[in-house]
Amino acid sequence: QWTVTNTATTLTKADEYIDLTGTTIDVLDVVLRRTENSETTDIQMSQIGRSEYWNIPNKDTKVCISISNSPGNFGCFFHNEGYKKLNLNYLYKSFGVDSCKKAISCVRILNLRGCSVTMPFKSEVLKYVDNLSQEVLKIKAANTIVNNNGVLTAHNTDVLAALDKLSNEVEKGYDTLYILGRGGYAKAVNCAAQSLGLKVKTIS
Repeated sequence: QWTVTNTATTLTKADEYIDLTGTTIDVLDVVLRRTENSETTDIQMSQIGRSEYWNIPNKDTKVCISISNSPGNFGCFFHNEGYKKLNLNYLYKSFGVDSCKKAISCVRILNLRGCSVTMPFKSEVLKYVDNLSQEVLKIKAANTIVNNNGVLTAHNTDVLAALDKLSNEVEKGYDTLYILGRGGYAKAVNCAAQSLGLKVKTIS
């Protein structure tokens, strides 16, 4: 016999954890209710139940990594929250590496699903993959490697994101884009703009 209870807990700004009773098997729903100046707002909280937590990662979990010489935590948070939202059995972990070649060898050997690539490896990594997407062929830099059954393909999602954004501006009638700077992201935006027939003017 299962018992479902609705429990309210008062939190303070210093609270980071909530202790569950020993009889709690799973958490079905979490809502944060905030009352201020007699106004009440409810926020649906992203969460994972105990039963799900115990089973991830498992033997079927697909692993993605990032390769960087100075890894951070934002990518781990961003990707893993996305996997949770989409109910994907994936895990993302950032790594600091000093050899791009060896890192890509690990992707092959361990059959990792893919990896993000940051500076200074965005151009060097092209030497160690099997295929280059059209946007990568144009700007000679990649930020994403996808492993499909052992075949590694380099992509540049900065170009794809810029294409998506700029296509909306083209529909509004804009015909000229001003780009501030000449860095790696500027190259990606320039590539996307030219693909859409926009005039590009660089300010540096």
